[in-house]
Amino acid sequence: MAQNGASVFLCDVNDQAGHSIVAKLSEDGFAARYVHTDVSDWESHLAAFNDAGRVDIVVLAAGLGGGDTRSWLKSTGEDAETATRPPKPPIDTLMVNFTGVYYGMNLALHNFKIHATEQPHSTFKPQLLFVSSLNGYEAAPFETDYVASKWGVRGMWKAIRRPADGLPEYQANLLAPTYVATAMIAQIVEPLEQAGVKVASVDDVVAAAMRCVCDDAVEGEKAGGGFVLERT
Repeated sequence: MAQNGASVFLCDVNDQAGHSIVAKLSEDGFAARYVHTDVSDWESHLAAFNDAGRVDIVVLAAGLGGGDTRSWLKSTGEDAETATRPPKPPIDTLMVNFTGVYYGMNLALHNFKIHATEQPHSTFKPQLLFVSSLNGYEAAPFETDYVASKWGVRGMWKAIRRPADGLPEYQANLLAPTYVATAMIAQIVEPLEQAGVKVASVDDVVAAAMRCVCDDAVEGEKAGGGFVLERT
């Protein structure tokens, strides 16, 4: 997006990576800033939007890998204590993947609303891009937190994809990649490829994301490479 003229504002908890990306973009002559943001925390998320000011494109891409309910069940019922008081299941994935996206969606729509009367930066409508997953369509057995969060993101997108009365016109898109070669799945990339599963690259996702926010010819379709691309 920076290469195509956007002033990019990065929000994350990984300060080292965030500052590194901004430094590289700045060296290449692009406009970019980074702010430490815990998207699962409302005040942190709100502060990031207030710092950014008016935004035209919001990419809701926060994501953690999930757990496995079967693993949690192995820790229950092994003794009298866990039989009656099983440990609390982890909710970090739900807090980041779903709650964080929910906060970001609301803040994005609020931002579009309060800046609606200002002179537009371009001919494009304000854009929301939700990043779900192929697991938002096909459930992975017992990966309940991750699957629930990604189905939830898809439902969130469906619920707001058409602006309501009183809101400015905007466009909302959903991108649902299959396995992508990132640190999240580094341990299983080779086994997947050996099994004949096509693993996407980050560049594949970037190309699809750019089509979502820039290509008016795209109408809800299934794109190649294991992606599901839906657009209003």
